[in-house]
Amino acid sequence: MLDLSSIAFRLGSAVILGIGAAGLGVPLGSAFLAGGIGWFALSRLRRFSFAFALVCTGFLVLGHLYYHGFAALHRANEYVPRGAEDEAIGVVRDEPRRSERALRFTLELDEPYRGHLAVVTEPSRAIRYGDRLAVAGRIESAERDTNPLTPATAIFPRITLITRGAGPWFMTRLVRIRETLTGVIERALPAEHAALLSGLLFGDTRGFTSEFRNAMAASGTTHLTALSGYNIAILIENASLALAWFTASRRTRFVLTTLFVVLFVLMVGAEASVVRAAVMGTLVLLAGETGRIYHVRNAMTFAALGMLLLDPTLLVWSAGFLLSFLSLIGIVYLRPALQVLLNMRPDRDGGGVFGWREHLLMTLAAQLMVLPVIMRYFGEFSLTAILANVLVLELVPFTMFLGFLLIAIGFVLTPAVPLLASVVGIPLAYMSTVIRFFADVRVPLASAGGWGVSVCIYAVLLLLVLLLLGAELVRVREQIPRRELRHRRECLPGLE
Repeated sequence: MLDLSSIAFRLGSAVILGIGAAGLGVPLGSAFLAGGIGWFALSRLRRFSFAFALVCTGFLVLGHLYYHGFAALHRANEYVPRGAEDEAIGVVRDEPRRSERALRFTLELDEPYRGHLAVVTEPSRAIRYGDRLAVAGRIESAERDTNPLTPATAIFPRITLITRGAGPWFMTRLVRIRETLTGVIERALPAEHAALLSGLLFGDTRGFTSEFRNAMAASGTTHLTALSGYNIAILIENASLALAWFTASRRTRFVLTTLFVVLFVLMVGAEASVVRAAVMGTLVLLAGETGRIYHVRNAMTFAALGMLLLDPTLLVWSAGFLLSFLSLIGIVYLRPALQVLLNMRPDRDGGGVFGWREHLLMTLAAQLMVLPVIMRYFGEFSLTAILANVLVLELVPFTMFLGFLLIAIGFVLTPAVPLLASVVGIPLAYMSTVIRFFADVRVPLASAGGWGVSVCIYAVLLLLVLLLLGAELVRVREQIPRRELRHRRECLPGLE
């Protein structure tokens, strides 16, 4: 008999599978048939009723219909200029992304038009979030095989600034706060170190040169500046510890920490990885506050489901969404498997120099899980990325702490900034050196046959790990008392 938690997990998973099938172009009839067979087979293995398997299949169909309904409603509400000389007025609603060749941003259009318009213009343009602009020029429609929510694009149009600060007042102020904070860092540190620290703290990579950006991609360390769950977990822990100095009330700390996380997510742009990490971190806080059990499985499922209800295209078209959730699944479920297979117990044997055992397990688990996505979007994966991550991850919490301390000192005790900046520069210089070294020293694993081969490699590796783990669990059942087995089950969540 399934409990309420398991029922909610299966129904949520069914909706996600339906959304994914629709995004991949699977016809509704095929999705219904495959889902029905799959849920019926699962019902026999997991011993839940055939009627509940039918309900899950219905929820899968519901997810499929939701994707297409959402896309159709979006297209119906989009009305953008088509003529080369038509002028449109709108407000910049995202942070402009600058590269050496172009500046990209999105306009939310004013009447008589509706929807959004992507704009590509010269990188030298001083355009900011909240600017109201008039644009006119060549507009290209999105290709049919791309994300159905992708807006039409104005390619190097004529742009006239009408006014600044026309966006939502609250969001505009948050963006200005972030610019002020990163300004403190830029004044205190050399350009490359300032860009790296801004990336670690705020996910702001605008200061990266193309050469350093490519070095991070080649070394497999781009995720350090993507504000993943690792960064958000450090942020939540430090915020909670800092608030403990001002209030002894656990409930007050919970409310203030949650508020801080929400404001931080809005300030840094609410990317998929940040939202996922923030939602799950908040659920951990909520579980501790209410005294309820925190189920990672359900938390992941409903964090993903909530984001997909807001934008169902994320599951197929967003590399950040896939990398974020798959890496977390790897850390939660594959990490214990690797710990058994490699006979590594960081809690028993010690973490080693730089905590290498724990970071090796986490990096291996996450990289195995995201391997097909990396192959799909980047074409190859460097095996030396594992070592690069082991060498830098241990210093990330310390560097982030020093970075926030540098910002605070920059506002209240300016003369002390150079001294602290020199201290912060030590781990930043080390991390930069490691990144550049492993960008040159690489062992690439290329996908010879494209996406299909990548998925096969992933499936074989995953199946091998789980089969070996299953054999280990059988051995454990035969050799240890029930009380110790219960403890091991807690250490290996969801793998039995």
